[in-house]
Amino acid sequence: MKHAFLTLAAAAAVAVPSTLSAQCTGFDPQFGTNLAMGLDQTSLDSTGAALVLPFPFLSPGGATWTNVDMDSHGRVFASAADTSDWDPTVADFLTLDAINIGWTDMSVGSIWGALDPNHNCYYFADATKAVFTWFQMQPYQGGVSFDLQLILRPDNSFSMIYGGSFPSIPPFTAGNPDAIIGTSDGISPDPGVVDFSAASQSSTNGTLYETYGPAFGGLVDLTGKQLDWFPTGGPGAGYVTIVSDCPFAGVTESPQNCDGGTPEGPSGGFDFFPDGSGGWIAVPGVGAYDSVNLGTSMGLGDETIATQSLGFSWTWPGGTASTDCDVQSNGLIFPGASGVVPGASLYTVNPANWLGFAAPAIGLWCDVNPSLLAGDALFYTDGANRANITWTTCPQFGETNELTWQIQINSDGSWSVYYLSISEYNPASAFPGMLIGTSGGAGALDPGEMDLNGISPPASAGDPTLYEHFDQAIPENQDLQAAANPIIMDANASNNPVIGAASFDTDVAGIPATAASAAVLMGLPQPVPLPLNLVPLWPNVNCTLYTDGTIFSSPIPGWTPGQTTGAFSISMAGASIALSGFQFTIQYAAIDVSLPWATELPVILSSGLECTVGL
Repeated sequence: MKHAFLTLAAAAAVAVPSTLSAQCTGFDPQFGTNLAMGLDQTSLDSTGAALVLPFPFLSPGGATWTNVDMDSHGRVFASAADTSDWDPTVADFLTLDAINIGWTDMSVGSIWGALDPNHNCYYFADATKAVFTWFQMQPYQGGVSFDLQLILRPDNSFSMIYGGSFPSIPPFTAGNPDAIIGTSDGISPDPGVVDFSAASQSSTNGTLYETYGPAFGGLVDLTGKQLDWFPTGGPGAGYVTIVSDCPFAGVTESPQNCDGGTPEGPSGGFDFFPDGSGGWIAVPGVGAYDSVNLGTSMGLGDETIATQSLGFSWTWPGGTASTDCDVQSNGLIFPGASGVVPGASLYTVNPANWLGFAAPAIGLWCDVNPSLLAGDALFYTDGANRANITWTTCPQFGETNELTWQIQINSDGSWSVYYLSISEYNPASAFPGMLIGTSGGAGALDPGEMDLNGISPPASAGDPTLYEHFDQAIPENQDLQAAANPIIMDANASNNPVIGAASFDTDVAGIPATAASAAVLMGLPQPVPLPLNLVPLWPNVNCTLYTDGTIFSSPIPGWTPGQTTGAFSISMAGASIALSGFQFTIQYAAIDVSLPWATELPVILSSGLECTVGL
């Protein structure tokens, strides 16, 4: 069943943007085949076959393309001419005959690193066009989803189309924060950059480009625009470009929510005391996670370090005394001025790296990024007795889980680690491992790990190194906190709400098999989404409401109890151009009395879709 969009009460209030131009055709609604590409892949990698063009097409270098590869990082080139490349450099750009709609480090998947069949690269071709779509891509380390589309035509012209959510700061990551947009013939010397957004640009050969990002300077200023390219002559003769503003359709997915499941075990931790001879004794903690004195954010990003003043002198494992500490984003703490710099040893969690640090260390060490999703790392000190270093709701690399723990440094020489929520730790993440304890550093000998939850208090008998390692290669039960059982409903869009298209299609997965009913809600965007656990009556309902449901609320069409998936489509064929720019939200909901929080509210909500109607 398709629901007509023309019935929206808000439609009449939306005006056509004055910037709409004749050159702006907008996104082609025919996405075609999902290429199911993984991270750092070309279409040849994922499908085993070249993408066949329906007509011969002259490349920027003057070659005749009959089949091509599509790179997940925003490039198109002759099939098998290159491999996927996440690191854009001008030197590499100039040596490959290619079209680069947005060569930058981006990821398939609704959450970076997590593959999703609805968020990927698509290809469609007929006698009039070849359409390459990067749909709901994300920056490599997470962020707002965006859409890109490249359309090749039989007359050798083409269009680059940039959705309204394409990030202005490329990309998007600390490691690879640059982008290149344009064409290269693979043989010409560097002509220098142009500004595509300023005016029409032209070239006398097939190389014409603009760079963005810290290494190059400048922000992406093509967001919400269409860049049309017209050849000026025969093979390799050059191009003229025209830029247009467009009212683009698009969809942005909110984070998945209702990640509650079975309530996890109580918070806990360990207290570490010096044994008087250079070693440590670990006992179950008698204190608690300090939720009052969290302090202020240190602004830590992925693989970064911040130096903080303790306000008192503290003796570290190995005997170093310092009034400062270097806090590393993955849960490590070193003496101030440690000289430790980010690198592989700081995200590869294993005893060899633990013992090989250049300085003594303490911590709950796990590869997390405090700058993603709701994560943060905070520092507090009273300047005399206690300093708290807290990692709150930090996701692991490539995950959407939330880990929260705190290290407390005490002026009496002891330290503690208290975990509020580490049950969602995933030992199968891309860079797994969790390690708790002390390290003598500087190549200390490995005394072997000890079981912190053993019958007798672990003691290192004069050795500054005392730790437990939770490994994936040698599976060990993470027995520090009872595991949660996440329950997640994931809403997706498989296209954009394009005026004149047959339909706008959404779906949901993860409906509990025990749900008695399931519905789809459609409403206006919420300036501030409502976390339901902030409602006094529902403290354990860890779901977020992203829509007000004022436009449309109905049972999911065709859904019956027991089904774990559902779908909802809106007819766009008769939608008026007056709807251009109109924004609405969609969210799915299910009622299930067996939910862990059902005594408060027997409802689970999906992630939300914020949608914009356009071309």
